[in-house]
Amino acid sequence: MSYGWAKLTAEYLARLAHARHGLRTVCFRPFSGYGEDQDAAYPFPAICRRVLAGRGAAELAVWGSGRQMRDFIHVDDCIRGVLTMMDRIEDGSAVNLSTGILTSFTDLAAMAAELAGWRPAVRGLAGQPEGVFARGGDTRLQESLGFRAAIPLPEGLARALAHLDRAGP
Repeated sequence: MSYGWAKLTAEYLARLAHARHGLRTVCFRPFSGYGEDQDAAYPFPAICRRVLAGRGAAELAVWGSGRQMRDFIHVDDCIRGVLTMMDRIEDGSAVNLSTGILTSFTDLAAMAAELAGWRPAVRGLAGQPEGVFARGGDTRLQESLGFRAAIPLPEGLARALAHLDRAGP
């Protein structure tokens, strides 16, 4: 809850800075960004590492129910989005960096496992943290400003898995 309020407060202050002092500002809202070398504390790399470590097992577990959903966007798309839109907003308004596509953690794990060459049964671990049930971005404003995410989740997953596989445990 405090995380969301902190972001909204920053957006309010950005609009205020523009209105009172003419400061050109834009606030970006990245939704579940991921990449090849993301910190293992985040769900995306944690699931990828679990997939690689458990390759070939009959079962693969994800935290929570596994039905929680995120709008995964590759960090390269986030950077391209910032570069595309940063000069098109100046009044402190916020714009999403998102794909508009929600993917459940069980679907993410199943997709990653298939890319790694196996098809386990994916189940949730009800006793583990789940977080917010769904986080997804509306893409209409970003698209009107000339940005649309280009890296499909399976491609980004394959890149992350290859990177983590080369890096080892």
